[in-house]
Amino acid sequence: LFFFFFFKHETMCKHALCDHKGDPKGINLYPKVSGIRSYVHALLPVSSVLVVVASLIYYTSFLKFFLYFFVLLLLLSSILLWNSFNFQSKQLDEKEKKKLSENPENVKLKERIREKSKEIANRLSLAIQIPTISYDEPEKNELGRENLLKLHKLLEDSFPLLHKNLEKKIINKYSLIFKWKGNEEGNRNLPFLLTAHMDVVPVPDAHLWKEDPFQGIIKDGEIWGRGAIDDKHAVMGIMESVEGLISQGFKPKRTLYLAFGHDEEISGNEGAKSIAKYFEEQKIQFSWMLDEGLFVLKGILPGIKSAVAMICVTEKGSLTSEFTSTVSEELAGHSSIPGTTSAIGILCSALLKMEKNPMPTYLEKGTSVRSMFEWVAPHFDFPFKLIFTNLWLFTPLLKLILVSKKTTASTVRTTTAITVIQGGSKVNVLPREVKAMVNHRIHPNDSVKGVLHYSNQIVNDDRVVIREVNSIPPAPVSSTESEGFDNIITTIAQVMPEVLVAPTIMVGNTDTRHYWGVCKDIYRFSPTRLHSSETSMFHGVNERIKIDNYLEI
Repeated sequence: LFFFFFFKHETMCKHALCDHKGDPKGINLYPKVSGIRSYVHALLPVSSVLVVVASLIYYTSFLKFFLYFFVLLLLLSSILLWNSFNFQSKQLDEKEKKKLSENPENVKLKERIREKSKEIANRLSLAIQIPTISYDEPEKNELGRENLLKLHKLLEDSFPLLHKNLEKKIINKYSLIFKWKGNEEGNRNLPFLLTAHMDVVPVPDAHLWKEDPFQGIIKDGEIWGRGAIDDKHAVMGIMESVEGLISQGFKPKRTLYLAFGHDEEISGNEGAKSIAKYFEEQKIQFSWMLDEGLFVLKGILPGIKSAVAMICVTEKGSLTSEFTSTVSEELAGHSSIPGTTSAIGILCSALLKMEKNPMPTYLEKGTSVRSMFEWVAPHFDFPFKLIFTNLWLFTPLLKLILVSKKTTASTVRTTTAITVIQGGSKVNVLPREVKAMVNHRIHPNDSVKGVLHYSNQIVNDDRVVIREVNSIPPAPVSSTESEGFDNIITTIAQVMPEVLVAPTIMVGNTDTRHYWGVCKDIYRFSPTRLHSSETSMFHGVNERIKIDNYLEI
C-alpha cells in the first residue's frame, strides 16, 4: 500500500531539485574537556536565576523580593504554558489525513491488496527461503552469490509485467536497475529513485530461533525469516506495487528508477557503489531518493502514545583510527627490570582520556534530533509536552538526559568505541610497541578531520601516534521542505493515518552514501511497524513481519 500510493502521487510532482555533492566539512576545533562545557551550559539558566534572586534580595526587602519572585515565576509559567498549548504542529492536518486515507479509490485499492494477501505473503516467504547471505570473508560468499541469481529468477517469475514493461539492467552480475519511463514527453522533472538491498546478514545463532531463519514460515499472521525486515520486504514490496499498478493500466507521468544492490551488508562496494557509478556515467541525476532506514516505532518516545514514523534525513559517518604507543629499548625488554612507565601504560592512559572526554553534544536548532522533537512536541503528554515545546529553556537539561543513556547519546554526538587492542606477546616481556583500534561514529556537525584533531588534543602525548585507517564522512542533511519529504509523509498519511512523522538521524551506515554524487535529498525509512521492544530482531534472532504490516508496505 505504501508504495502503491507512493508511486501514484509521486509521479505527478511538478518541480525538480538540483544536484549536490555532499562535500565533507572542514576541521572543527573543540575545547580540551568538552564534558565540563556541557555541564556549564546546563547550569547557565540556573546561574542566571540565582543571580537575579541574589540581586533582588540584596537591593530589596524580603517582602518585595517574594513579590518580585512570585511575579517572575508567574510570568515564566505563563510563557511555558502558552508555548505548550500554542506550539504549531508540523504534522499533516487530521482532516487532511482522514481525507487521504478514506478516499474511495484508496479504500478500493486497500481491499484489492487484502484480497491477495495470501499470495503476496507467499512470495515474500519464497524470497526469504533463498539465503542470499553476505559474509565479511570474501571466500564465503560464493554460495550467496549463486543464490542471488536464484532470487533474480524468482523475481522474474513473480513479477512478469514489471520485467516486460520496465527497462532492466544488471550491474556487476548481481545488482539490478529498473527504469520506469514516464509517459509525458519533455517532462523536465528529474526522476526519483527507490533503493533496497537483496542480501542478508548471516545467522550464527540459528539454534536460538523459534522458526528456521530460511524457511519463510508463515505462522500466526507473521512471516518469519532472515530478511523479513532487512531488506527483502522492501525489495518485494516495491515490486509488488509496481506489478499491481501495471496490471491496472497505470503509467507514471514522471520517470523513476528502482535499484537493488547485492552487498549492502558488507558496505555495498560492488553493488550500490557500482550502481551509482553507472548513474554518474549516464549523467542521471535524481531529485530525491528513498532507501532503508528507521521504522514506524511505538514506545520509543516517553509521553507519546502514537507510533512515530522515523524518517532519517542524514546518517552518521565513521572513522576507524589507530593509536600506537612506542617506547625506547630501555623501557622494553625483560619484565624483571621494568622502567617507570611502559608502552601499554602509555596507551591505556591515552585511551582512558578518550573515554573520559566524549565529544560535544549537539541539540541546537537545525540539528536532526532537535527537529525530531519539534515535529512531535505538541503530541507529548504532560509534563513532557511542557519540556519539548520549550526547548529554548530546557535544551541544556535535555542534553544531560540524552547523554545519560548510550542509545540516545549516540544520536546527539560523535561516539568513541575502543574495539581492538594489541599488546605484549609474552608474560615476562615488556613490548616496545602497542596498538589499539578506535571506532568513531561521526555526528553530522563534526567531520573526520575534526575528530582526529580532537583526539590529538585530548591525548596530548607525543608518545602516542594517531592515524586514520579508514573513514566515511557524515551524510549531508536532507531537507524537510522538499517534494520528496512531502511525498513520503503524504503517503504515510494515506496508509497509516494515526501515525506521527518525524525527521531524525541514522546512526548506522547504509548504501545511501554511494549516491551522494547523483542525489541531493536522500531519505532513509522503512514503513515497518515495530514496538521499541522488538527492534532487537534487526540483525538479531526471530526476525519476522506481520502480514498486515507487509500489506501496508
